[in-house]
Amino acid sequence: MRKKKIFPLQVEAAFNQARRERWTYAIYWESDGLSNSSLGHTLSPVKGFYNMDDFKFKDKAVSFFQLRESWPDNLTFGSVLCQVFSTSIPIWRAGEDPLASSMYYRPRQGHEYGLQTMSWIRLADGVMEFGSTELIHGD
Repeated sequence: MRKKKIFPLQVEAAFNQARRERWTYAIYWESDGLSNSSLGHTLSPVKGFYNMDDFKFKDKAVSFFQLRESWPDNLTFGSVLCQVFSTSIPIWRAGEDPLASSMYYRPRQGHEYGLQTMSWIRLADGVMEFGSTELIHGD
């Protein structure tokens, strides 16, 4: 029998807040510890939610989340997650230009799938990623 993973309270609180707000999805990426890669850490998606009521993203959601299988394992992709993980400084991208012209792979990919806002924050032993088809300006 598989044991249910217990997440830190701050991770659960972030998911609950994202559900109440306008976020289309949220993913918690947890550190797998130090690796031999040039990134230093590897992060894997371990929990997430998707707002089924967001019809702008509904048809694209499955293929967006299946992209995980083909995400490049290099600095360009890993840098947004690893940057936030290593510095604890949140990254917020809102609007077509900031997403489309980002130096990071993940925001560019989100833009191609119709997202208008993406954000990453360090939580517990990982990074929480949020995405929305709406334009949400950070505080």
